[in-house]
This record gives sequence, C-alpha cells and structure tokens, in this order.
Amino acid sequence: MPWGLLALTGLAVATLSLAIGPVRRRVIARLLGLPAPRFGVHARRGLETPTPDGPRLIADLYEPDRAGVYPTVLVRTPYGRAMEGSLVGHRLAERGFRVLVQDCRGCADSSGVFDPFLDDAADGVVTLEWLSGQPWFDAAAGVAMCGGSYRGFVQWAVSGATAPLRALAPSITAADLPLSFWRDGALTLQAMGEWMTLTAESGHEHRHVSFLRRQLRASERIRTLPWRHLPLRTLDERVVGREISFFREWIARPDPEDPYWTARRHGERVAAFDGPVQISTRWHDLFLAGALDDYQRLVAAGRSPRLRIGPGGHGDFRSAIGELRDDLAFLEHVLRDAPHPWPTRVRVYITGAKRWRDLPAWPPSSLRERWRLATDGQLLPGDTGPAPRGAVGQFRYDPLDPTPSVGGAQILSAPVADNRALEARDDVLVYTTPALERDLELIGPVTLRLGVATTAARAQLFARVCEVDGRGRSRNVCDGVTTFRGDASAQPVTITLGPLGHRFRAGRRLRLQVSGGAFPRLARNPGRDVALDIATERELVAADYTLTATETTPCALELPVFDEP
Repeated sequence: MPWGLLALTGLAVATLSLAIGPVRRRVIARLLGLPAPRFGVHARRGLETPTPDGPRLIADLYEPDRAGVYPTVLVRTPYGRAMEGSLVGHRLAERGFRVLVQDCRGCADSSGVFDPFLDDAADGVVTLEWLSGQPWFDAAAGVAMCGGSYRGFVQWAVSGATAPLRALAPSITAADLPLSFWRDGALTLQAMGEWMTLTAESGHEHRHVSFLRRQLRASERIRTLPWRHLPLRTLDERVVGREISFFREWIARPDPEDPYWTARRHGERVAAFDGPVQISTRWHDLFLAGALDDYQRLVAAGRSPRLRIGPGGHGDFRSAIGELRDDLAFLEHVLRDAPHPWPTRVRVYITGAKRWRDLPAWPPSSLRERWRLATDGQLLPGDTGPAPRGAVGQFRYDPLDPTPSVGGAQILSAPVADNRALEARDDVLVYTTPALERDLELIGPVTLRLGVATTAARAQLFARVCEVDGRGRSRNVCDGVTTFRGDASAQPVTITLGPLGHRFRAGRRLRLQVSGGAFPRLARNPGRDVALDIATERELVAADYTLTATETTPCALELPVFDEP
C-alpha cells in the first residue's frame, strides 16, 4: 500500500479512536477484525524516563478506564508516538492491557540525538527499570513488547534484560536489522534512501508537525529521489538538504563484522531470551531473511518460538492489521493463559493458493527438484534429455543504462508487479518451464547454481523467480543477489533466492530471470574493483556475462517442493 494511503487509513482509524463512545469502539474493532473492546481508554501524556547521560525519553500511557490488574505492553518508536498510540495503544488498552508508547532518543518529544540502532539497548533497559518502579505497574501481570520494523528491532536490543520482561512479539524486523541494508554484497539503495527520508521527518525538530503531514511530505520527496546521483556519499544533501551522518556511515561499510555494525546489531542477544517469542514477517519484506535467522537462533538454543510468515511487503497495511490480531492473541496467551489459536507453532501464508498452512517447524521437509537452464530459454526438469554443455546465455550489464527494479522487497513500493517489460530487455536472461501439468507448491529457499564467466572485476548477479499466467503476465515471487570476484573463465556461483511459500497452478509456467542488477532497489554495480568504495565511486564500467554449463557445474534451479504429509 502506498505510504500516503497508509497514512490516510491510519488517520481515519485514529480519528475514530478519538471519538467517545462504545459504539464507535465496536465499529473500529469490526473494521480491524479484532475482538469486541471491553473497556474505555484513559491516556496519561508526557511521562518522562530519565537516562544516565541526560536525555529524557517521553511516553504516553494508555490504560483501561477501570481499576484492575493489567499486563503492560511497551512500544518504542522513532516515528512519533501519536499515531502508534492511536493504532496500537488504544486497541490493546480496550482489551485490558496497559500500553506505554515511547519516543526513541532524539525522536519527536524525546531529547538527545537519534543515532539509529546505537542507543536502543541502553535506553530500552533503562525504560524497563523505570517502568517496573511506577505505581501503576502490576509486577505480577508482567510486561511484554510488540511492534514492527524499528519497533521490533528495539525488542531484540533488550532481549538479554532480566525481569520484568516476559515476552516479545517482533514483526517485519531482525535482530541484525542494520545488515539488511547490504544484501550479499549489494547495497539496498532504495530502502536506505527511503528510510533516510522518512526518519528525517521524525526528529524532535518536527514534533509539532502532524504525523500525516510529515509522512506525506516524506512521500513526496521519495517520488523524486535522484537515484543516479554520484558519488552516493552526498545523496543525503540532494535529498534532505544536509549531511546525514548515519547514511554516510552505512553506505561506506559493507563488512558486517565492521565494529561500527557490531555495536548496532543484536543477533547474539536473541538466544539469551528464554521467554515466549512470536516472530512475524512477510514473504516480500526486506528483513525476511534476518527474521528467519532469529527464529533459527532460538530453535538452536532449545527455545520454542512461534513463526508467522504472511503476504505482502514492508508497508502493507492489511498485513499489519493481521499481525496486530495475532499479536493480541499471543499476548493474551502468554500474559493471561488464554489458548493460542494456532494448532502448530509455525503458520505461513501460501501465495497463489491464498490460504494459510500450519507447519510443525521451519523450514518444512521438502523434495529438491532440479530444473536445467537450456540454450533456447527453456527451463526443463533435470531428468529431461541430455544436460546442456557450454554457454546457455549471455548479456551485457551497463551501469549507465542499468537493469531497472520492478517490484520486490522494498519499504514503501508494491512488492509484486508485472515483469514483462523488464523481461523484454537485452540485459535480462529469461528461462521458462512448459505449462505445468499439476499444481506445484514450493515452501522454503530456492537455489540457483551457475557457471559464470565475466569481464567484470567486481561481478554481481540478480536472479528472480516469477509465475506466468495464461495471459502471459509474469509476476515476481522471490529473488536473490550475489556479489563475487569476476573471472574470464567460468567459475561456480550460487545464488540463494527467497525463501518463498507459493503454489504455481497447473497450466501456468515458472520463469527464471538472470541479470546484472535491479536499480534503484540495488545500487549500480560499478564493475571495476571488488575492493572499491561504492560510497565515493564515480566511474562505472559495463561488463559482459556468460552463463556456462559444465559437467561439474550444470546451470540449474533447485526448487523446494512441499511434500504434504
């Protein structure tokens, strides 16, 4: 959903929330698919949490309008607490929770300087300690955290804290969220630029500007971002008119083990949390892979987390409402001993089939089917005829006329689109199966194995799986990218795509794309040197790529075919 429409929808719900009366509360509940509200809501504004180094963190408390013992839910946000209070604070308070919605350091009314990802662990722990000493806090009822995106990341930042934290419900996020801005050596330029623009409108210098006005203003800027500007290091000046220090740091640090990143990532904290966790993500979310890493960390530590993978991309409002419903059920389960509505601990939405599937674990058991890339653009089952040898495709990637991005995992744009115009370009190789004779349901990661020769010193390949319907429309399902040192001789290259949960219907076709990039979703590959600094690079060099099948390295796509019990 476009950000402007999302903001307008949120404004409508917020406006209804401000209206007094049980009838209107029931109308909102019905619109959002939530259980009927049980209470009115009382709000306490401007509560202050002091920090040891001086800044004061400002929050609003939403609570039922009748005295009682209520669990507390903490939400910390860099986007301004007003809208979060209307959309989440009121909804949970109406159902018997106290909800503290706090502005992160340097955002909205909280003082200090916002340095993304750096202060959230310390500030979150201080907030939990402060909260546990408040006269309205019910220690026996406990406290949990919920929220998505950055509001989910801050949960992992405090996941090593001691009591009173009892449960976490992070959505569309990851404990190592900052690393998602570099994907397998490729800079996710569009997401980084969009997020820089959005957060530039959320600082405390904009605290008197309404949420709707800030987001619409940011949305207008995003539509005209100068993606081709070089060097990338000064893109911030073109976009927001000033230097954004964190943006310049991010684009200059591709190494995930750089001390700058290790101080801002919390993957090592995940296994330290031994309370209940429900992770929610989406098939086209920018942070999907990181969320699944967090799930696996918990499983490896002997925990039993819940996992929800829904449809949509990062900015999908309908998906957010579905996550709110499931988060409410989870909070009722862990804080009030209510039964959880899922029959298993993993629930995934199967796109194409438009249905939810309950699984005992992630990833589920699957059969690996291999499909070969053929010289005539076909994608054939691995047991069909002799395997091809030699070149199965060639293209030239020119960063001055970069292969464009169409759909995919971004922050605001629609994630699924018709790819036909993209596939008609000379710099995109396309391989398509015959019409499927039966439904093909795939759940899990997809692997593409290639032999690649290239003239690029710094090589990059982008691959995508699409579904082609009877009218020839080609819609993207999942994709992946890899960056590697180029060589004029064919070398083995592996690209991991997805994961996905999709049913390809009988009669439709599965299509594979291979290209040299997806701009501006991914920054242009300069092609000159593996060790170059993308942030300051000004010279862009075109490169030729040849996909070559050998006896030891067949060019093949490996698919996770779900084996239904």
